[in-house]
Amino acid sequence: MTTLDQKIASLSAESRERVLQGSDALIAAESCNQRGLRHLRDSAYRQAIADFSEALALDPDNSTAYSNRGLAYAHESDYVRAISDFDAALALDPDLFECLVNRGLAHDSRADYALALADFDDALRLEPGFALAYNGRGLTHFHLGDYESALRDFDNALRLSPTLAPAYNNRGLVYSQMGEEDRAIADYQEAMTLQLNGAAVHNLNAVRVES
Repeated sequence: MTTLDQKIASLSAESRERVLQGSDALIAAESCNQRGLRHLRDSAYRQAIADFSEALALDPDNSTAYSNRGLAYAHESDYVRAISDFDAALALDPDLFECLVNRGLAHDSRADYALALADFDDALRLEPGFALAYNGRGLTHFHLGDYESALRDFDNALRLSPTLAPAYNNRGLVYSQMGEEDRAIADYQEAMTLQLNGAAVHNLNAVRVES
């Protein structure tokens, strides 16, 4: 995430002066972004979208607000708008590896599996230890029927984050498809132990928001 101070510090002296003169708008935009995050975490997605939109009206180059609004759209299953916002965020800041994972999940939800894999691969190049990228890529491999690759990705996700419950659930789905029911049941039970629903966990539960 790029903070307000970091944004200002990265500018030329002339531009910095202009921004400081208009910093009330940027401060207001950050306030809208934080309010949107609270709504997002409370599953109030329409309110969150309105907040992030207000932030972007005040600060059109706010990559974080684009990324967070995209996540809110994704939770509303509006993947076209979600991907558009993720695209805008990444155009402003190509190193937003969490945004790449979120866009990959949105592509996966639209069955655009090649695009999803590309996003997860790019995220892992930027952040090789990001468990959620392995979990997302594993899910896409699972949807493609590539169970061996899916299993490797879920194993890696759990090696990096042993309490990542969606990865246990997803690995259980793989084991079940491979006819290894005992292992599948063990993974489902572990997911339940980690306070998750015993039913299949929607992949978007594994994404993060940016503050």
